[in-house]
This record gives sequence, structure tokens and C-alpha cells, in this order.
Amino acid sequence: AVAAEVAAQKQALLSAARADAEALRAAAREEAAAAHALEDKLAAERATRLAVDIAARLLERLPESMRVTAFIEGLAEGVERLPQPARAGLGEDGAAPVIAAPRALSAQEQDHCRATLAACLRRDLPLCFEVDPQLIAGLELRSPHAVVSNSFGAELARIREALLDDSHAPH
Repeated sequence: AVAAEVAAQKQALLSAARADAEALRAAAREEAAAAHALEDKLAAERATRLAVDIAARLLERLPESMRVTAFIEGLAEGVERLPQPARAGLGEDGAAPVIAAPRALSAQEQDHCRATLAACLRRDLPLCFEVDPQLIAGLELRSPHAVVSNSFGAELARIREALLDDSHAPH
């Protein structure tokens, strides 16, 4: 009877040890999978940032005139898409909207912006101009109540966010 009891306890200890070992192996597999997933996420983020940085550097090679002039009409179209109250409020609160560009605009480019926006709004709009190299190419109208962006910098930021959001999604 003692030998049978010892054999049963031995078997129970072996079963418990096997179960503990299997639980440890399962935990190790889960930990390795989590580490691999984190590594994949970080690699995807690095790749996304690299791709966007490369695109930005390539776009910076555009001729200076193309980095602004080609975007004026698109900016006006963006202003036209604003809700009527936002359009009506542009420049009405005493704060002149700002036109940001990747470089200082020439007097002719500033006049083109003023004329295009005046035609779009059917009224003259007081404007200030500033330089924002982050735009890379394009223009952005900034006011207290609305921002209209038509720039490569804004597009690259949206692409970066979309790619990073996608890299976080489960596959």
C-alpha cells in the first residue's frame, strides 16, 4: 500500500511538473510573440518615417516657383469648401488671416494670393504672410477660426499618420 501511495504521489508530482513546464513554455511563447510584435511595430514606424523623410527631401528639390505658385488655386478651392460662416468670418474679427509658405513670397506672388482669394470670397481680404519651411511646397491659410492647408508638408503628415495608424492595427 505504501509503495502504491508513493507511486501515486510520484505520478502526481510528475504531472504537476509537466503542467508547470508547459505553462512556462506557453508563457515564453507569448512573451516572444509580444516582443516580435513590438519589434515589427518599431520597424514599421522607422520605415514609415524614413519613407516620408525621403519624399520630403525629394519634394524640396522642386523649383522655387513651383513650390508656391502651383498651389494658390488649390488654396482658394479649399477656402471655397469652408462652411459659409467660416468663410464670412475670415478677416472680420480684426485678425488678418496668415498665408504661410515654405519661403518668402515675392510681391507678385502675394498679389496673386490676394487677388485669387478676393475672387473666391467676392471681397478683399487683409492678409499677412509668413515663412514655414515645414510646408515643403504649398500654402496654408491660418486664421483663428479656420485653417486651410494645401501643401506637401500637410499631405506627408497625413500619410505618416495613416501609415503609423495602419501599422498599429492588428493584421
